[in-house]
Amino acid sequence: MLAGESSGDALGAGLMNGLKSCYPEIKFSFVGVGGPKMLDLGLESLEKIENLSVNGFREPILRFPYFLSLFSRLITEFKNRRIDAFIGIDFNVMNFLIERRLKMNQIPTAHYVSPSVYAWRSGRVNKIAKSTDLLLCLFPFEPRYYLQVDVDARFVGHPLADEISSDEGSDSNRMKMKANLGLPKDSVIVALLPGSRQSEISLLLESFLLAAQKIKKSYSKAVFVVPCVTAKLQEQVLLKIDDELELEIITYVGDARNALIACDVALAKAGTVTLEAALMRRPMVVAYKIGELTYQILRFL
Repeated sequence: MLAGESSGDALGAGLMNGLKSCYPEIKFSFVGVGGPKMLDLGLESLEKIENLSVNGFREPILRFPYFLSLFSRLITEFKNRRIDAFIGIDFNVMNFLIERRLKMNQIPTAHYVSPSVYAWRSGRVNKIAKSTDLLLCLFPFEPRYYLQVDVDARFVGHPLADEISSDEGSDSNRMKMKANLGLPKDSVIVALLPGSRQSEISLLLESFLLAAQKIKKSYSKAVFVVPCVTAKLQEQVLLKIDDELELEIITYVGDARNALIACDVALAKAGTVTLEAALMRRPMVVAYKIGELTYQILRFL
């Protein structure tokens, strides 16, 4: 198994739990790359998941030697261990390369999370079919995009739909979470959710703070909360928060779920967190920002 970021870690943990529940008679041994949730379920991780956290075009290019070395090391490790199957979890470029190489060696492969071929670059379905035997899709409309190629694409649902209960965003839970995070009860709580990667925080946080300043002018009681998945990211966030902004900002180490439960409204980066916000019925503004090089390339795609 190989997951490349925090959302992939959550998906991987859910998949591991699902396999154990569906096949209690089988003794599973998981090896690959994953985060804390997968590690807690017994994954032997061959690399730290934070080392795989990249986005855009510039970062992967600059770190190409590292990823090439990691690819070679993982292929060798999987072959030596004679794994029975490989499941790539999101992290499409790296996982599809691994899947294709392993498939050529008659090792069954699966890929969890369909790329957004319905939005752009629909021709990728052919490359995906050459890489994996089984494609697990999060949304019900996705399998039909693979009918013309030789891959078994199945809708399995999004685990968040089961994970987030219908009352998780209730007023009572909101008040409890405000207390847990040390947020004032009578304030308008705005969750600022710039992402879980260092690069996303570098690109998005400044714009989010400028938006927070404008919000503060209209709502004097507004208080802002920023979740940070690690203490290192919290340090990065705190360095960017200027005391002169005169904003009341609370940061904590943990995932975005707590901030969403506590907040009245969210300013969120595009991604899985927007689905979490929707399931908890939190109004949101969604934004994203990419680097200049990535933008110049993507505008032609």
